[in-house]
Amino acid sequence: MHFIPERSGTTSQRFNVAGRMPAPHPGASHPRGSRRDLSVAIFLAFSDSLSMVEAVGLGVPSVFQTSGPAHPTELEMNFLRQFQVMIPFLAFTGAARAQLIVNSPEPITKSFLVQVVDTAADDGTTPAPLFGAPSQQAAIFSAVNTIWAQAGIQVQFEFLSGTWNNSFALMGTAGNNSPRPSGDLSTIVGDAFNDSALKLDSNANQLYMLQIVPTFSQAGSSTVNGFSFTGLDGMTLFVGSSLPTTTAGQDVAGSILAHEIGRNLGLPTDTTDNQDLMNPGGSGGELLTSSQITAARDSQFLTSVPEPSVAGLLAAGVLLLIRRRRGLRAGE
Repeated sequence: MHFIPERSGTTSQRFNVAGRMPAPHPGASHPRGSRRDLSVAIFLAFSDSLSMVEAVGLGVPSVFQTSGPAHPTELEMNFLRQFQVMIPFLAFTGAARAQLIVNSPEPITKSFLVQVVDTAADDGTTPAPLFGAPSQQAAIFSAVNTIWAQAGIQVQFEFLSGTWNNSFALMGTAGNNSPRPSGDLSTIVGDAFNDSALKLDSNANQLYMLQIVPTFSQAGSSTVNGFSFTGLDGMTLFVGSSLPTTTAGQDVAGSILAHEIGRNLGLPTDTTDNQDLMNPGGSGGELLTSSQITAARDSQFLTSVPEPSVAGLLAAGVLLLIRRRRGLRAGE
């Protein structure tokens, strides 16, 4: 048994929580190029303003494979519901920063696609908050890409049209959401993939925007909460409405979302460096080590960004030269 700390954030402080989980099974693996994890997984959750779910492979084949991202199957969902656990947590605090701390960017050769799914009540009212005004959203997404540029990875975002009208996904069950059970995450992901009307993008990792994130209670307007699978598709997030209104809040939201993406890419917690993106404290920085970069870039969820061919570059140069000559002649 060992502690797996996690990170979280508000505009004034960030929290770290720790939970216990079993050591990985010796036969567990996530082979490169495989678009689905062929093992049933136990996902253990732990709580506070940001928690994550760790996946422990058991080497049990799933009932089917898919060419899309590694979404948990119904067999896995049923398995998860039978193993809900209460996990103690420990909180730490740290000051939020007004500037990201990252390594120099690398050439972008990999891409990670996130599909944002905004949830709302069954009648379509009270949708979960997103990322603020367009300029604030752009700043948060820019922070995410600044962080992942040090790994040569670009993060692209697309939004599901409209809202997913599902009160359970949005808030959980009244009277049993303070805090919300950890098992709600598997139910949310399973219900979403069973809802054919959603038209989820099979080439993207889904980010479900909620009012109450599993393992948490209702949060304030200056808080960001997240809860995600590690090495599998599925992220949930709450971004308080006032958080995106300041530069510091945008950086905190971007940092936490980048940390969540790191979890989906399979990165474990790193407690050795206070400035590491995967450090549970969340107040020191967003740096990635060379080994973390290698592991993230090996994720099944990344696609290659095609490099421009020599012929393409030459053609572009010729077109530019022709345009300049035409411009010169027109000015004669």
